[in-house]
Amino acid sequence: MVVLRSGSLVMLGEHPCRITEVKATRSDRGGYVRIVIEGKSSGNAAFDIFTGERFEEADEPCAVRLSPIHELSTMRLMEVRNDGVCQLSNNDGITFKNIRMPEENRLKETILRLFEEGCHPILTIVECMGLEAIVDVHRICS
Repeated sequence: MVVLRSGSLVMLGEHPCRITEVKATRSDRGGYVRIVIEGKSSGNAAFDIFTGERFEEADEPCAVRLSPIHELSTMRLMEVRNDGVCQLSNNDGITFKNIRMPEENRLKETILRLFEEGCHPILTIVECMGLEAIVDVHRICS
């Protein structure tokens, strides 16, 4: 069970999603208040952490919501291949993973710009439900 607030990870259907805003609706005829986690297009979103796909659900405030089991790790970018795969290494310098470049344009452009400047930026990786994705980048040049 998870507390629904901005930044929380929650399962909506079969998708691990990050919440940016939760709203309460007016009570209906029976006096029940419903909570709404809604659309990315309006700026209020719960979106899949891997695909960026928008999800919307309305439910009672007392409904049980599950939080996906996830793990965050940081790795150094070593190479970006032409097919959009990033070669990453762990803190020991041993090549560790190959992960596809993120779909989000802003994040993708930042990673490419830093790499072209000669930096090997630190990337934050989220692992959840057998999937991995790059979710953040930090500029650290040596």
